[in-house]
Amino acid sequence: MRKLVSTALFMVAAIFAGAAAQQDVVADVATAAIDDETPSESIPEPITGDPADPQPGSETVQKNPSEPYDIGPPEHAWKLEQLSADEKAAVERGRTAGATRAGMHEALTLAAKEQSKRARAEAAQHQLGVDSLDAIGVVP
Repeated sequence: MRKLVSTALFMVAAIFAGAAAQQDVVADVATAAIDDETPSESIPEPITGDPADPQPGSETVQKNPSEPYDIGPPEHAWKLEQLSADEKAAVERGRTAGATRAGMHEALTLAAKEQSKRARAEAAQHQLGVDSLDAIGVVP
């Protein structure tokens, strides 16, 4: 029994000694790596005062996804008289369905805005580190 206890004590001491020695080596290497690095000087970027724009006038504006596309000037639009009978029938079907589509687009827009509000509230909640807004008396 005494031999078993002394062997166990020896093993524990060896583990602690090995761990301490390994920590010292890792710490020395990490410190040496940081100390040996010399900061490099950055080269200042030459700026003349005017922003660089390779193609002025090529900027695009973000399109609102809830709005229909613009076809351009009125002369680019096709006149109803220019269409065939099948095309006129398709136009009429589109006109009758347009009312339901407009309502659907409004509903989708409102749903997207509601989800956006909820997502912003959750993001603020996570940034503040609050588990639940209800716990602090905030009603979303």
